[in-house]
Amino acid sequence: MTVGRKLSFALVAAVFAVLAVSSWVRVHREVARFDADARRHHRVLGTTLGAAVEQLIEEEGEQAAATLVHHIDASRSGISIRWVSLSPGVPRHRLPKLPRAQLAPVARGEIVQLTQPRRDSDGEDYEDERLVSYFPIRGPSSGLGAIELVESLTPKSVYTGEAIRSTLLASLSVAVVCGLLAVLLGAYYVGRPVTRLVHKARQIGQGQFESPLELERRDELGMLASELNAMASQLAASRRAMEDQTEARLAALEQLRHAERLTTVGKLASAVAHEIGTPINVVAGHANLIVRRRVEGDEALSSAQVIVEQCARMTKLVRNLLDYARRRPPNRVCVNLHDILNETTQLLAPLAASREVALEVQGELQALASVDPAQLQQALANLVINAIQASPQKSTVRLTLELVTVARPDRDHSRERPTWRIGVADHGSGIPSEDLGRLFDPFFTTKPSGEGTGLGLSITRTIVEEHGGWVSVDSTVGRGARFELYLTPLRESCPSTSSS
Repeated sequence: MTVGRKLSFALVAAVFAVLAVSSWVRVHREVARFDADARRHHRVLGTTLGAAVEQLIEEEGEQAAATLVHHIDASRSGISIRWVSLSPGVPRHRLPKLPRAQLAPVARGEIVQLTQPRRDSDGEDYEDERLVSYFPIRGPSSGLGAIELVESLTPKSVYTGEAIRSTLLASLSVAVVCGLLAVLLGAYYVGRPVTRLVHKARQIGQGQFESPLELERRDELGMLASELNAMASQLAASRRAMEDQTEARLAALEQLRHAERLTTVGKLASAVAHEIGTPINVVAGHANLIVRRRVEGDEALSSAQVIVEQCARMTKLVRNLLDYARRRPPNRVCVNLHDILNETTQLLAPLAASREVALEVQGELQALASVDPAQLQQALANLVINAIQASPQKSTVRLTLELVTVARPDRDHSRERPTWRIGVADHGSGIPSEDLGRLFDPFFTTKPSGEGTGLGLSITRTIVEEHGGWVSVDSTVGRGARFELYLTPLRESCPSTSSS
């Protein structure tokens, strides 16, 4: 229920309550006024008639007085007038309507006025309540007596019902008019502005900060509209600043990644130079044989073929190195993860050979995933280089690829789902437990000075998380370490794409 409707209903309820109380007071006041008027009428009639009866008894006798009372009773409609006796032993038709116990004040010369209910003390039923009044008179022979006035209060019930109906109708009319005014005014002054405020709040929630809310009001709603506009302006400015900061952060991150790739290229340079040295010597030897014409015919063709093969070998080594060092924009495509593992080991084979460490790839041959090949190759290269540097001579760095069903450990209530797991394991000295919590911090390294920048593992984790995955590490001091990358597989097949 809207605020306007609540206010309207509250106002209508308050008006109705006030009118109900006012009507109740008014009806009771009218009823009391009716009772007072009836009693006053009885008092005037009874007092006047009593005085006349007493005077007539003195002048003409009781029979003349009784005749006067009878004539007056016949002339008055709606009211019964009798001359009753309060003395004992009188005829039944001279007995009063009320018991003698209630008429004790009359004996003392006082006036008694009572409302008689529908059933009197003798068990006699009446159609309605009656007003009974007694005015004392004294006769020389009849003793103590009184003028009895009995009037039905049926007009009172009729009057009360009409008062209630008229008051109720007036109250309902006022309540309906006030209710309609409250609904209309509430909808205009509260409902419409609140609806516009809600619409503006929803626009802000959806990221639409451009259009200000035009609400020319000098009340609380107008102040709220102004604050919403100010908040939208601040959010728009904050979003622009955040976008600029995000672009700067991405640019800086890409520069760090490129710098890390160049660092890796520097590490590979000497190994590649050594790897190229042998093919160069072979090429030079066969070229000298051909130049000096020590080989001719088929032997010369065979030497030329050797030269071509060795040149192709050197070209491939240099191209792999250049491809790895080249800066590329992010581009996620469907690739076979097994191919990326093979290309990474081929790139790092000279460095591994220089340290007498073997590289081995095991696991699934078809592992499709949507990744950026260059970024994933950089992440793997960082792990493999660390494993090579940590491995003793004549040992093996093993890369594994398998499909597992696991739940994401860094999210609560994560359900298990199929995930590609890439493992890089070495047989080095392992990582101390106190260093495991800081391995992925930027610029943290356990390598000797000059061998690492401390950015490799941090960049690796960032790349994997940008692909929707995560990184874990398990290490035992003296038995080596194993890093694992988890990536979401494709649910539908697609052609393999080269990572070069």
